[in-house]
Amino acid sequence: MKKILTNNLKLKALAILIALLGWLVIINYDDPTITKTIHSVKVTVQNEDSIRNQGKCYYIDSSDSVDIVIKGKKSIIDLLSASDFTATADLSKNSITNAVPVEVSCNKDVDIEIVDNKSTTIMISLDDYVTKQYTVSANIKGTVADGYYISNSEISISPNRITVEGPAKVISNVASIKCIVDVSDANSEFSTISEPVAFDSQNRRIASSEIKYSINSISVKGTPINMTTVPVNVVVTGEMPDGYVVEKTETSVEEVSVAGSDASYIKKLESVDVTVDASLLTKDYEETLNLSSFIETGSKVVSNDKKTDIKITVRKLEEQTIDFRASDVKFSNLPNDVVCNYDSNYALSVKVRGLSEVLEELDIDKLSPSVDVGEIGLGSRELTIKFADVEGIDVMDEVTLPVVFEQKQVVSEKDNDNKDNKKDSTKEDESTGDTKTEKTDDAGNTDDSSDDGSDDSSGTDDKTKSTDDVTDVN
Repeated sequence: MKKILTNNLKLKALAILIALLGWLVIINYDDPTITKTIHSVKVTVQNEDSIRNQGKCYYIDSSDSVDIVIKGKKSIIDLLSASDFTATADLSKNSITNAVPVEVSCNKDVDIEIVDNKSTTIMISLDDYVTKQYTVSANIKGTVADGYYISNSEISISPNRITVEGPAKVISNVASIKCIVDVSDANSEFSTISEPVAFDSQNRRIASSEIKYSINSISVKGTPINMTTVPVNVVVTGEMPDGYVVEKTETSVEEVSVAGSDASYIKKLESVDVTVDASLLTKDYEETLNLSSFIETGSKVVSNDKKTDIKITVRKLEEQTIDFRASDVKFSNLPNDVVCNYDSNYALSVKVRGLSEVLEELDIDKLSPSVDVGEIGLGSRELTIKFADVEGIDVMDEVTLPVVFEQKQVVSEKDNDNKDNKKDSTKEDESTGDTKTEKTDDAGNTDDSSDDGSDDSSGTDDKTKSTDDVTDVN
């Protein structure tokens, strides 16, 4: 047996070596050694305090993941992915160029080799780490019920001050800290809890995990107040300067929304009257006014336009004299037993004032001069003439008419008979054309006279008129 084992020993050793080599060839052919790139291995940062202790903070300028190259048997390599590796960046090892090395290890106990470390670094930037305080306001979402209004003034926030910290580059963009408050259909007091949110100067939300808030829960309470929308009027108060009149008023804001906690005032409000002192109006007037100056204290203008531009067009009145006669005057309330004598052609005039276009249309008929006699004694009087109110016209003068009041004569039956006989005695001679008039004196005597066309100097002056001849004077 020993002879068999030791016989041809060299040949047997060679055969074993050849067999082993063949086996290795076969094994490597079925499961070769390969290399593979694993992409996007997430980098975990360590030792951040080493940066914070310097009063700094950092940004990762490059990607926060790395690619690695591994080597090993195909049967092993094919089963590995990015989640099987851990990449760690130790900020305490930050270089002068702000390159932080990344160490990569495999989470599984397998025979592989990480062969490429060239890309296993991340680049960071340093920035000052700042702390800043802000007043918290409400960012209102939704619309309250009709007839109500709400703003930050009607909302209480607790706490209303908050400390925010983070990189100066980020905090410098923070213009305000707000909490979102949904007020949809609210018409009474409400309360809710909200979170602080950073906004920039354009009221855009800043979503950054680098911003740290001292408080993450904010208590909010709100009470909607009553609101109404009313027209805006321009009202001139006081007496206009003599000889001037307001032609028209204009306002750039035609209506305004007013809100307040006094519900009775808001419900009764019909308009906002912008008042202007008439003493200022000797020429066209323009001014920009705050609408809040013309509403009750405790209420406020809540529409977009808080001011209005007003314009008042002022016209200077013109004067004109209207001529008329006594016959244009109407008498009223003349006692039945009184006769008013006056000259119907008596010339009168009245000075009036108004706009030129109104004066052009004015005449004595529109002024309708009249006298209310009333209780007045007999004899000569100066009666003040009244004129009808005409829109846009001021009467400047006091005009009087001289008249004589006399007792009306009472005619007896005898006088009536004599009067009738007198009328019958007047006859016309058809052959000559002469007219005969018989006048009866107080004693009942008659006087025949003929009218030959000559002037009777004893007759009544035709310029003297009795109100008995005027229609509707009594």
